[in-house]
Amino acid sequence: MDKPVIESHGLGLFKLKPKHIMPLYEDLSAENIAELREVYQVDPLEALLSLVGQQMIFVVERNGKALAITGLDDEGVMWALFTESMKKNWVRFARASIDLITFYHHFYDQLRCQVWSKNEMIVQWLAHLGFEPESIFMSGHIEMVEFVRCKSEKTNVYSFLSRPVMH
Repeated sequence: MDKPVIESHGLGLFKLKPKHIMPLYEDLSAENIAELREVYQVDPLEALLSLVGQQMIFVVERNGKALAITGLDDEGVMWALFTESMKKNWVRFARASIDLITFYHHFYDQLRCQVWSKNEMIVQWLAHLGFEPESIFMSGHIEMVEFVRCKSEKTNVYSFLSRPVMH
């Protein structure tokens, strides 16, 4: 059994493996299918298959069931795709996402997301995580919102208990 990269609120973050593709594809949310087809003009299965073997691509699981896939690209742009099963686990995922963002900030001080403006639930999730809308732009006829989140000083590892002491 694989060991999770991180665990939080009963969810585990695992490196994406080929075994995850079909369960994710078969349960992919209607919103994400529409976004992949309308915004990015890609077939959902082909999009998922293209991710296998790439760095910084992870699957969120609960009790061995894939609920989401998330990743970072080389520029620190975060993205996520969700399954229909995630809807039953949304509150748990929202709480665990704080640890996910902390994990991602180990790699990039600034995280970005580009979200289809129709994805209101994702916009609310990003706001919950401290992302701020930076711009609205058009991609063809599709309105997109770009969000940014900067690593705060609280995110850095400080030990406030250990301070210089004069002897």
